[in-house]
Amino acid sequence: MKKHLFKIQSLTFILLLSWTMLTFAEGSLDEVSSKLISAWEKQKNIKADVGADANIPINENAKMRLKGIGELFVKREGDKERFTQKLSPFPASLAETGNSSLLNNPIAKATIIFDGTEFFVTYQLLANTDTIKTSPDITKGAIPIGGKKMFDIVKEKMNITVGPETEWDGKKMINLKLEPKEGQNKDISFANVLMDPDFGIIRKLEIIGKDQTPMFTCEYKNIKTDITIPDEVFQIPADTTTPTPGSQQ
Repeated sequence: MKKHLFKIQSLTFILLLSWTMLTFAEGSLDEVSSKLISAWEKQKNIKADVGADANIPINENAKMRLKGIGELFVKREGDKERFTQKLSPFPASLAETGNSSLLNNPIAKATIIFDGTEFFVTYQLLANTDTIKTSPDITKGAIPIGGKKMFDIVKEKMNITVGPETEWDGKKMINLKLEPKEGQNKDISFANVLMDPDFGIIRKLEIIGKDQTPMFTCEYKNIKTDITIPDEVFQIPADTTTPTPGSQQ
């Protein structure tokens, strides 16, 4: 009888503890997102250096490692916010040589522009340029870099869990884990996101593939806020393609 009573008490304790943890996690996310959104809304102009690392599948047994180098520009005017991210990819072996002349003359570029409502991705290879209007997609970097719009877009397709604070780039960052909801992108297992509590922006994004290995990592460093950004930075190319429903763009 005592053993039976102990089991019931233990089960009750576990259920109460589980409920408490879930309630705390939900409250914690609300608190954290509110803090980050508030920090974001205090910003005006932001510029950052971008570094990326990607493993691109070539076939079933091999991947090609690329490194990307570029810049991020953010401009907020009242409730309107725009951002442009420019990234030039190189084979990792080339980028790591330190040959700056090669890095200053890339043969390929990728530019993501968010005009406050829609996303545009421009791919440039040598003299060929193609701009595509695209839906929000974290795997392409096509999400706002911070703010309420970012959380709204991410929450639509992913579950967000708050993790412990993480030391990175000399300061404590807010740590979020994003997992695709049922029926969403199955090419990724989850994503780790470090967010800056002072600026309310993503500082590091790491996407983990379904094989549990990193697919893509993007870092934002050397943050500057006391700057002027010309409007031309956010100009959308005139020749833009809108993918048809169901296409794989």
